Amino acid sequence: MPFLAVAAEGQILTVGGHTEIFVRPESVHLSRGNNGIEGYDNALSGRVDNVLFNGANSAVLVRDQRTGGEIMVALPQTGEFADVAKGQDLHLAWNADQAKCFPAPNAGDRPETMP
Repeated sequence: MPFLAVAAEGQILTVGGHTEIFVRPESVHLSRGNNGIEGYDNALSGRVDNVLFNGANSAVLVRDQRTGGEIMVALPQTGEFADVAKGQDLHLAWNADQAKCFPAPNAGDRPETMP
């Protein structure tokens, strides 16, 4: 399943070309189950690689189970995910207008290139 994103300003994308998608960590919605991610343009399931504690700027690094890519997600300040730990499975979601798409560097140089 391809992800939906908006081309970043000034970027020229080609059909079939490899891209990189950037989403602000605070724009990604976290859920412990699939039932919390309905209605978003993009969704993935992943496993927590690391928890980065930095007060109000705490985040998790989640590895996408399908592509192996890593995404940083800001932890909400509600306390709902205060117990999140390395190795836990989470579901992530965001809308296309929250993501910016850039042409990828030479795809042969990238270990996480999708076919």
